Amino acid sequence: MNAILSFPKHLAAELTQLRCEVECHRSAIAVAAMAFEQSRLLMVARESDISRRMSVLRQRLAGLLA
Repeated sequence: MNAILSFPKHLAAELTQLRCEVECHRSAIAVAAMAFEQSRLLMVARESDISRRMSVLRQRLAGLLA
């Protein structure tokens, strides 16, 4: 009972084109996600650097006020 399906050539070509377009979009999404993750990591690094500097400034201010 195995039926062999045969698609018209124009439909097979359209399916192949759609698969290529899907793969293109998938790749674009992966690149955008990677860029977003890198920018997020950079932002987190900057925030921790700013937090560290603020802590040092608070300590210096506390030392001046003591």
